[in-house]
Amino acid sequence: MQSLIPTSVGGGTAAHLNVSYLGFALFGFLGACGEAESSAQAAGSQSDSADVQIVENVRDSWQPGEQWRLGPEPLIDIGGIDRTLPEELFEVEGAIRLTNGDIVIANVGTQELRFFDSTGAHRLTVGGKGGGPGKFEYLRWVRRWRGDSVVAYDGWGRRLSFFDRRGRLGRDVTIRTIAGISFFWVLGVFRDGSMLARAPAMWSNDEHPEGISRNPDRLFHIAADGTSFADSVGWTPGEEVFAFRWGGGRYTQWTPYFARETWYEIHDDTYYVAANDTYEIKAYTPTGILQAVIGKYHEHLPITREDIEFVRERVGRLFSWIPGADRRRFDDAMTFAETMPAFGRAGSSQRGVAVDAQANLWVLEYNRPGDERNRWTVFDADGILLGTLSVPDGLEILDIGDDYVLGKWQDDLDVEHVRLYELVKPTM
Repeated sequence: MQSLIPTSVGGGTAAHLNVSYLGFALFGFLGACGEAESSAQAAGSQSDSADVQIVENVRDSWQPGEQWRLGPEPLIDIGGIDRTLPEELFEVEGAIRLTNGDIVIANVGTQELRFFDSTGAHRLTVGGKGGGPGKFEYLRWVRRWRGDSVVAYDGWGRRLSFFDRRGRLGRDVTIRTIAGISFFWVLGVFRDGSMLARAPAMWSNDEHPEGISRNPDRLFHIAADGTSFADSVGWTPGEEVFAFRWGGGRYTQWTPYFARETWYEIHDDTYYVAANDTYEIKAYTPTGILQAVIGKYHEHLPITREDIEFVRERVGRLFSWIPGADRRRFDDAMTFAETMPAFGRAGSSQRGVAVDAQANLWVLEYNRPGDERNRWTVFDADGILLGTLSVPDGLEILDIGDDYVLGKWQDDLDVEHVRLYELVKPTM
């Protein structure tokens, strides 16, 4: 794994402990003593356990004046209701910035990749609806690969298309069916071209229990030519879903507020698994060998009566069409945990973790329902907690470089924009 855990850490922000990993019970004591600690004491600790590096963080390591921040206004704003056709965006599912400043947007509403230059002017469009080379039936995401190559994934066609920075199609890779698995998504591409796929365990509508349940995900490492390896690389907890059957055999399923979820990110030859049951992120090799656990001392927010009332009122508006008796059953089936997840966002489709170009790990802090603040906590490539920065409210992060953040934002009319902000990193 590249530059994840160093043999030494400078700056007094971490200490090496020759102990086995025992979770974060240690943090209860460290957190209580935080005010009494001197500035020379460690903000966190690292340890080895059976060749797995453990990074336990207690407090920020940014000093005053070192905090990262975003510029006050976007440098580029693509989209909006008054734009011409190429700039009109609909169902953006991803965007990346290339080294020359060009921006590539996955516009799922038209099944296209749209290329814009460093000023935000439209340059070209590739793709479109279809099953032929470089076309998409269901465009799921776009990623950078090996510098400035662009790779896009067609979920229905089970095909990856590789383009150069000029939008020219290099090759398509169709993924063969994994034995015994009828449904899976490719999550990303490693540096050697092999892939990580997620196959959620699934019930049919008739079999799915009512109320909140959680199925596991099975992960597969797929060879670069699209053939799958014989065995999966592991199981992880999936996302909680709320299921309900109502009159006439009709069925609905959705992700509830306060759901425990799992996000996956790939950077070079490492994939990260972030299940928000606890505040820790695990890093693996492509073949599923656990390399590191990165965590932060965290106290889960309690779910209050006010939180429940807020959620019930909002859900009530969304499902106001459910008739009387079914509606009462629906309300009874909607139960709540005692505490909120460790990170992510209640009732949001925004991912809970991201990895930037320098292998820094970004984690979205959890808010109470109705709190629209957009706060991300950053861990460096060695797993050391740097600190937390604010991102403009409503900005859904899509790509993070060394000096920029690229995201999707919707205006008051719910019209989509892709915005580029400067990422300012003060030097002392």
